[in-house]
Amino acid sequence: MHSRSEHLSCTGSQAGTRSHASSRESSCCRVPPCPRAVLCGPRGPGVVELAVLTGHLSPRSRSAAVARTLLDELRRTGTEVAEVAVGALPHSALMTGNHRHPAVRASRRVVAEAAAVAIVTPRYEPHGSVPLRSWLAMPTSDPLAGRPLLPVGLGVP
Repeated sequence: MHSRSEHLSCTGSQAGTRSHASSRESSCCRVPPCPRAVLCGPRGPGVVELAVLTGHLSPRSRSAAVARTLLDELRRTGTEVAEVAVGALPHSALMTGNHRHPAVRASRRVVAEAAAVAIVTPRYEPHGSVPLRSWLAMPTSDPLAGRPLLPVGLGVP
């Protein structure tokens, strides 16, 4: 499996990208950079207000479209958001529960530091996607503990 660099691209009002030190990290986490190299939001420096966890494997999926809409609408209100695309993480790390993989650690850190978390998953897959379930079941401290959680389910009636 080839490795990809993780790019943290702007989801707030300031454009730019920066890379993590490890080139083995995947492009799973997109958080807004600021000129002082910290995250800046209405709640103060270093605070991402909402981390949006997605488990879809295809950027054309309906859950991907819902996540993009959620992120776009929140950005318009000035909310600092970070998308954690679990489906973009190395599948070998997810399937083996390798919580030490740099990309997995980075994704869990983004969620643990967010004020709240939303999980976007299709309703026809009631337990979420396989990558998302694997990420949530990792044997480390729970990054969701102590923060509000918004489940976002979608499907056809």
